[in-house]
Amino acid sequence: MKRHLQILICASLCCSGVSTSAPASQGLLEKPPNVKVINLLHNAAGSTDTTSREIVRNEKGVFDLPGVGIRVRADFDGARASAVTRVGEKSIEVFIDSENKPINWSPWYSFTIEQAGPQRPDRLSIRLTYPPRENSDRSPHRYRPKLSSDGGATWKEIENSEYNHEEGVFKVNLDTLPLAVSAQELMTSKDSLEWIETLSEKNFISYEVIGKSIGGRPLHMVHIVEGTEDGKEELFILSRQHPPEVTGYLAMRHFVEYLASEKPDAKAFRKKLNIRVAPMVNPDGVDDGHWRHNYGGIDLNRDWLEADGQIEAKFNQPETRQVSKAFLRFKERKVAFALDFHSTYRDVFYHDAAIGTNEYNLILNWIYRIGAKLPNSKLDIQGSAKSYSTTAKSWMRRQFGCPAVTYEVDDKTNRQELESIAVEAAKSLIMELLERN
Repeated sequence: MKRHLQILICASLCCSGVSTSAPASQGLLEKPPNVKVINLLHNAAGSTDTTSREIVRNEKGVFDLPGVGIRVRADFDGARASAVTRVGEKSIEVFIDSENKPINWSPWYSFTIEQAGPQRPDRLSIRLTYPPRENSDRSPHRYRPKLSSDGGATWKEIENSEYNHEEGVFKVNLDTLPLAVSAQELMTSKDSLEWIETLSEKNFISYEVIGKSIGGRPLHMVHIVEGTEDGKEELFILSRQHPPEVTGYLAMRHFVEYLASEKPDAKAFRKKLNIRVAPMVNPDGVDDGHWRHNYGGIDLNRDWLEADGQIEAKFNQPETRQVSKAFLRFKERKVAFALDFHSTYRDVFYHDAAIGTNEYNLILNWIYRIGAKLPNSKLDIQGSAKSYSTTAKSWMRRQFGCPAVTYEVDDKTNRQELESIAVEAAKSLIMELLERN
């Protein structure tokens, strides 16, 4: 039975003294042509009110559709379908609403179709609809539907011929029921715990509950510590602050699994660094099918800012408060790097490092190594030098003096390519950090 340590884990990699102590000889590597560097030079602190706001709780209903012969279920963890109506004998409309507003436009949906009568159509047309959206020329349909007919064990993206992205209409065959339909693979807090428990079967990996969410769900931190943890630097990792961002969560898992592997470079890395991971910071939002926020109605990645010149941030949300306290237990140690996994419309790495510093060079060299190994992958690096950003990566950098990066994974990345990039990211970070020690 694995011991459950009392530390909160974030899937965000934090760094410390390595960046400032890197030798002057560590200049920039050659930039691969598939990597784009964007530097935005501004230092605006910015401010965000993260005081809790009211949300509309997901009722997770079951919708019977007389005359169609099917039933739509949205009564499980991760489900979201606010209303379902019959449009015709072979067509339905599914309305998807968010937990509150204003909100980042990431319409999450997940539901299951099952038979509810002696007869049903062989094919069904489904239209996704959302609340009105203003001031945007981007399509309202962010996530391309994924289908599973084996209870969520495997998922397949819908074929182009069956999907009209602009209209949000797609057709599915009903020859195998129940059929699960989801914006991305359904990966709940239960799935996260199962992954953690499997990982911790190795004798150098343990985990603990570091606190609870507003909804009472446990927050976990994973500790990958081989041998003694004293005298080593730290690597911090954080993930799933935003519920729908499954590709970032998947990348985090592949990244961590490589660091915990028996590969020679991973073993050498663990002799030099301890690894702390908070894989699911927002379990309430994940399990309730939120678009963006926690039960406090807040974007957790805007709740990481010091108030009135204080050293510690005045966190308004319990999830970020407890995760930050878990990381702060290592305040006196050197943190080598911090990484926060997210998802967006492209593969992009955000950082706050000033141009020309060792910290800046370390971050760029890490990503240049990835790009050189995967020439067909397009990777963007965007720096802003916004030292008082309210994001986790900026807080990590301020608190621990380390290079910190938000790694955004493209929503649409092929899952095989996603794994390749995540594994190469782990290999390249190992190489970059070990060479600097």
